[in-house]
Amino acid sequence: MRQRRIDIFKVVDESARIDSLPRWFSGVEMNFAENILFTQKKVTKGGLSTVGKEDYKVAVTEVREGSTEIRQVTWGELRKGVGKLAQAMKAAGVKRGDRIAGAYNATHSRQFPSGLNRIPVLQVSREVKRPIWKRAMKGSFNGILDRLLQIEPKYLFMDDWAIYNGRTVDLRDKMTEIVEKLHGTTGTPKCIVHSVGTGWIMYLSSVCSMLVGARLVLYDGSPFKPDPLAFIRLIGEQKVTHLGISPRYLHELQKNGISPRDVTDLSSLQIATCTGMVLSDALFGWFYDAAFPPTTQLANISGGTDIAGCFALGNPLTPLYSGGCQGPCLGTAIAVYDQTVEGNGVPGTPVEDGVPGELVATKPFPNMPVMFWGADGERKYFDSYFARFDSMAITTDKLSTLQLC
Repeated sequence: MRQRRIDIFKVVDESARIDSLPRWFSGVEMNFAENILFTQKKVTKGGLSTVGKEDYKVAVTEVREGSTEIRQVTWGELRKGVGKLAQAMKAAGVKRGDRIAGAYNATHSRQFPSGLNRIPVLQVSREVKRPIWKRAMKGSFNGILDRLLQIEPKYLFMDDWAIYNGRTVDLRDKMTEIVEKLHGTTGTPKCIVHSVGTGWIMYLSSVCSMLVGARLVLYDGSPFKPDPLAFIRLIGEQKVTHLGISPRYLHELQKNGISPRDVTDLSSLQIATCTGMVLSDALFGWFYDAAFPPTTQLANISGGTDIAGCFALGNPLTPLYSGGCQGPCLGTAIAVYDQTVEGNGVPGTPVEDGVPGELVATKPFPNMPVMFWGADGERKYFDSYFARFDSMAITTDKLSTLQLC
């Protein structure tokens, strides 16, 4: 009988403290870009499989503000674009450890659009020996520059123009100014380093839907231009199944008496993921009473860019109650601790359900950030996340009432 070889890898040292940053899946490597662009390796010789991601199928639909421009990109075109960019960067000498940065739409808070151009840049690690990808965080021009100065990128990708809220902005002067100020200067270490994935987590999680061959619909601009109904119609026309929204967006619709299910056919919409701020009880009720189909799941989630993931998520198998998240993220042990405890390195004290406190992770999880970039980055990282409670990591939700349904 033919024997099958079974490789056994250690997942993680479960006895290790969370602040020791234990290594996960030691000995295992996975290429993120390869898994996005292809499916599974063929059993026989011949390279990578494109089953479900055939060249002719649409991979990404990019929509400009107000649906003024809709661009369809196939899997074949996307793979070709990524390949060209990867080869160009290899020819330019980009190697493992080099930093590549993006600072887009730097004149307003959404300086990095949810656009198609970012995907090839994100995927170049497939052929360029894992350079370090950095997105300039939201903020002012000086804030973006400060973060770029810390990592000294070898290449910087920028938009030369942007559209937002009905206004076209020429960014070429800002591009020149950023490049000029990047030479011979250092800043204070603030950049967080992830072991995999980086940048705005909602964009990254959207891109991850392409792992299973889903078509990604990217909208860049204000959802209220030229009028509040245009974006809603787009959801119906594109037969969107998973929609990312914010409590503020829902509030604006409610305030203006807009019921999306009366505007367009939303029968394809399965899940609406909501995050960014607290979702009020009133909006929970309005979502189902007046706004969206009863078959659409409202997924109220809690997480953050610093952990590159979520602590609490939606769950299609359990009930949803107003004011709550349906359950914790798989593989992440979480709790809410008393935030009135003073001092550093003190034991955390859990609070009862419904009592505000610090939302913490009590055990290591795979998507933990590694450190802060720059001199003394490891110490600053420890002080930010682990110093207050003994052996605990704290998310950015400093005052959270975690209600798990």
